[in-house]
Amino acid sequence: STPSNSSAASDVYKRQHLNGTYQPVQPTYQPVQPTYHASFESDAKANKAVKNVFAFAILLLVIGLLRFFTGFLNIGELGELNEGLGSVANQVAYKALKAYVSLSYTEIVMHVAIVACASAIVALTAKVRNAKFPIADESIFESYKKAFIASCVMLGVLVVYTIVEICGLSVLIELQGLYGEDVFSAATWAGSFVWTLLLLASGVVCLISSLKLSKKQN
Repeated sequence: STPSNSSAASDVYKRQHLNGTYQPVQPTYQPVQPTYHASFESDAKANKAVKNVFAFAILLLVIGLLRFFTGFLNIGELGELNEGLGSVANQVAYKALKAYVSLSYTEIVMHVAIVACASAIVALTAKVRNAKFPIADESIFESYKKAFIASCVMLGVLVVYTIVEICGLSVLIELQGLYGEDVFSAATWAGSFVWTLLLLASGVVCLISSLKLSKKQN
């Protein structure tokens, strides 16, 4: 056979034996999913802040509930004191007693506000607290923006609450001076101070952490 015939036969042989067994590899394109970072120095700090926001929101909720129920248990005595104000209208202690009753009722309302704000922060952060930075879902930032707004309201409530507590203690000191006896113990004063300070600190942590978590790193 001639060389040209031999080459043709070889080509036919290759086509017959390779056809169906050789599949060309098609290039595949897998888009890289973007990831996002919060406005912290590192993802580790961002993930720690996620835990802090949720934990301190829970703490605010627990303290708010405890303070509310404590105040609610004494609401009967407070009502009796309020009803008896008329009998001491001409006494020196009347203004102080009236102020004490008003501040006590205000305190109960403030406890309700604290519980409501803390519940909102817990609800907003509970569904995203398991997400780890860097993240692929941008909607998480929106959740923390809402948590930041709730934290702003919470801190405002806590500032007013602190003022109410300070006014309440000053009224008790005044009553103590008027009656010449211990109206409240040092433990009561210290406990009120510690609770208020703990609430304020927790509110500040929630505010700062949720603010930084609501912003994407540039």
